[in-house]
Amino acid sequence: MTQSTKTKLMKVLNNQAIIARLDYLKSRWTDEHQYEDWKDYSDEIAKSFAEAGHTAVKITKRPFGAHIVINNTTWHTFVKNKGANQICFAARPVK
Repeated sequence: MTQSTKTKLMKVLNNQAIIARLDYLKSRWTDEHQYEDWKDYSDEIAKSFAEAGHTAVKITKRPFGAHIVINNTTWHTFVKNKGANQICFAARPVK
């Protein structure tokens, strides 16, 4: 991974607006998935990334997040729980 890619990826992973929005949507989806339309959630996830200057090329339920492209590499960014009231936002390259 180049320094440019790492810098851009860390900027996404440290974006508190994206983290908070995805955490909220994930919690809500967990509680309401039987009654609500996934498309509404995927649109909100895509909007969160767009507001931060990134295009979500794919939205995922498990893990809850999105694929984004940084410097010609697709990254799966996602929210995961790390214990009671702790979350983290992580990424891994898409193969």
